[in-house]
Amino acid sequence: MTVFPPLRSDFGKALRVGRDVFINSGCAFQDQGGITIGDGAVVGASSTVTKDVPAGAVVVGTPAKQISSVPGYER
Repeated sequence: MTVFPPLRSDFGKALRVGRDVFINSGCAFQDQGGITIGDGAVVGASSTVTKDVPAGAVVVGTPAKQISSVPGYER
């Protein structure tokens, strides 16, 4: 896992992060209900993640939405 700080999480204990995940700078996770970031996912800079991110997904924005997939991590 690679994380570029700062990173903010509402709860923290309900955040699950898979293998080979990349989280860019300034991201926020609203994880009070639980959020899972799948293997190989990429979270773009300053994104706000409000729901699960599938394995191999590239997500960006507020709220984060999938814009692409990482080759080799298809669902």
